Amino acid sequence: MFYIVGDFLLYCSIALLTGMLLLNLVPEKLKPATVINRLQLTWLTAAVVVFSSLPVVKLILFFVLEMHYKLDFVTFRVLRDYNVGHGWLLTVVFAGFFVALLYQKIEPEYEKSALWIQLVLAIGMTAGIGYASHSSGLYGFKGFVMHFLHILAITIWLGSLLAAAWLTRHSANWAKWLGWMTPLSIISFILALASGIGVMFFLSDKYAEGLVVSFGQALLIKHALLLPLMALAFTNGFMLRKRLIKDPGYNPIPWLRIESVFALLVFLGTAVLSQQSPPHNMKESLLAGELPTSSLWSLFQSGAITESTSVGFQLGWISVICGILAIFMAILGTWLMKKQGRWPLVIAFLLVSAVLMYLSVMFGVQISPA
Repeated sequence: MFYIVGDFLLYCSIALLTGMLLLNLVPEKLKPATVINRLQLTWLTAAVVVFSSLPVVKLILFFVLEMHYKLDFVTFRVLRDYNVGHGWLLTVVFAGFFVALLYQKIEPEYEKSALWIQLVLAIGMTAGIGYASHSSGLYGFKGFVMHFLHILAITIWLGSLLAAAWLTRHSANWAKWLGWMTPLSIISFILALASGIGVMFFLSDKYAEGLVVSFGQALLIKHALLLPLMALAFTNGFMLRKRLIKDPGYNPIPWLRIESVFALLVFLGTAVLSQQSPPHNMKESLLAGELPTSSLWSLFQSGAITESTSVGFQLGWISVICGILAIFMAILGTWLMKKQGRWPLVIAFLLVSAVLMYLSVMFGVQISPA
């Protein structure tokens, strides 16, 4: 749990840092007035460095406590020989340059260039995080690129949302902000989806079979949470903009904050995933007792996985009904948001839509003879 919380805070920190730097680059007339200062950026950078070090600490503690190696020897070897060490050192280097630039006195004519360099350095920190990932360690450069692009797309999309939703001083220029934020979100989502599919195929042999273990369950929960997040993003990106054009004084912050809550849930799902072992040759590992079966899987399936069985999707009426209800609940939640503005009901319906989407997939998975 400790390392899951650490990864969650890491993703929140790098996303918020990236979002704040993006907002700094946008002209004042195209964004709401936000409170962003050097101290905030410094603390976020420190958080990225600290929380990204936890995988390194975890590996060092394993060698020291379980293998009884000396601390100084293990620390040196982990930083020199392991991807988690290389990735963290990369993050530290970019963070150091970022903080150094942050406290430099910049001439007015170079301020814009300095802001761009800061953003590039933040992207460098993201690259360090991606280099320390499972996919990078298992699949080399291809795995690193996929994971890096996935994290980068999510941090740009959701980081900008978090920064605007929680650091805004007053409501102004929201329609103009949505004018560029909506296409940026769409591009980021497509990139996150494409790279996420790539990472998924790298790390898991088969999606349905992966649901037997905790990694696959965490992946499914993360995917289920995307339904309400996409519904909110669509509503805030298109319908909300129309309302703001008609009524410039309307305050959209509560609804953006609701969307940001679901964004945080996606980050939490990503953090849980990062602490799970990706399934490879899963059937053999299960039969050998090397991988435990997920307790969530056991709630839906009582049959045992054997050499003569296979796991796949077979849609039934329960699965279809749950899927339809999930979409209906997501639509109803956004309708309540538009018509009545009752945020507790909105959150409840959207959470139910995610649960129903999860149930739709789980009821559609069957164990059958190979």
